[in-house]
Order: sequence, then structure tokens, then C-alpha cells
Amino acid sequence: LRGLAWTHQRSVYALLMQCAWETLATFSRNDPKLRATPGAVGVLHTHNRQLGFHPHVHVCLPAAALNAKERLWRTKVELGKTPGSAQPARGGYLFSHKALGKVFAAKVRAALAEAGLTLPAGLPGRWVVDCKAVGDGQAALRYLGCYLYRGVISERDILRCKDGMVTFRYRDA
Repeated sequence: LRGLAWTHQRSVYALLMQCAWETLATFSRNDPKLRATPGAVGVLHTHNRQLGFHPHVHVCLPAAALNAKERLWRTKVELGKTPGSAQPARGGYLFSHKALGKVFAAKVRAALAEAGLTLPAGLPGRWVVDCKAVGDGQAALRYLGCYLYRGVISERDILRCKDGMVTFRYRDA
């Protein structure tokens, strides 16, 4: 999808964020323990650590949600197993990453088609959605917060600007 995203950045970025939120909100509302709408922090990244074009979304979502109609705070967290721990039940994942990947991919494909954008040939059938339990979320929020207050490359990583060429360092991960 990189080529399509490059030529239609505004549309594709908005759809990626919208589909990520819709997928997570749907899973939360359908979850037997939550049955409610979660809060979330989402960040769009357009590049990877090597500064290659790689649009993707990060979302930090608590293992809890508010059912406004019933005025109830619902949670999937099993408190008390480890002091200070707030890990989601079921192996540390809030939702199945395979199911999230299938639903997210279907939503993105449908949204792109509805927007009149032609899907590229050879689009993979299986999409990767990486889910991680991150305790109370502080480390994840710090990581995402860095991208809100600086550009893709920081000043200290620009080593030289000469004759129209820029030399920079990046993290090889």
C-alpha cells in the first residue's frame, strides 16, 4: 500500500487512523467482559527507524472501557495476581492479534474502495497487527509522545549538509 499511500497521503492516512479506531472500538464493544467503548491514544507514523517510507498506526488502548448507557467502568484486567500489575487476561493480549489483523485489513480495503482508490495488485491476504501488553502504558505513551514533539529526524542525527546532499544517522533495528 506504500505507493497508494504516497500518492494519496491525506486520504490514506485518515483511513488508516479511522479503520484502526473502528476495529478496536468494535472489538471492545463485542468483548463479553468490556461491552463498552474504550478510550485510546493513536499516532500515525509515516516512516520506519531507517527513515524509509512506511505508514503505520500505533494505538495505546487500556484493558478497560466505559459503558456510558449503564454508567459502568468495565475491565478485563486481573488485578491482584502480581502486586502493581495490570496485565490483560488471556496471555497478555487484550484481543486476538490474528482476528484484529483480519478485521482491520477488511476495513481498510473497503474504505479505500469506497474512497475510489484502486487497490494495488498483489496485496497480501494476511496483515500483521502487532499487539503487546505494556503494563500501565507509561513506557508506550512516552515512546509515542516522542513522535508528537519532533520530526522524523532530529537535529543531532543530521551529520552534514553539503552540495545538496544530506548525511544522517539512523537506528538500524
